[in-house]
Amino acid sequence: MALYLFSLAANVAVNKCCIGLLSTGLWPAFLLATATSTILNFLGQKFWVFPQACSAYYGFQPVETPPFSTERRMPVPRHNQSFAHPGDPNS
Repeated sequence: MALYLFSLAANVAVNKCCIGLLSTGLWPAFLLATATSTILNFLGQKFWVFPQACSAYYGFQPVETPPFSTERRMPVPRHNQSFAHPGDPNS
C-alpha cells in the first residue's frame, strides 16, 4: 500500500509541476506524470515488494560478486535443476 501511495504522490507532484511551473499543456503533463508513476511502480514491485521473485522463478540463488569486480559468475542451479524448460525437445 505504501508503494501505491508514494507513486500517487509522485504522480500528483509531477503533474502539478508540469502544469504550474513548466507551463506545459495538459496532455504532456498527464503523460509525464503517468510515465513517472509507472516506472516507480515497476521498480518498487521488482526490488521492494517481490525482491526474490525472479531468482525463485528461474530456480537459482543470486550470486554476489565483490564490488568493482570484473569477474562474471553464472548462477548456481538449486536442487539439481537444469535451466531447460520441461518438455523442451532440445534438452
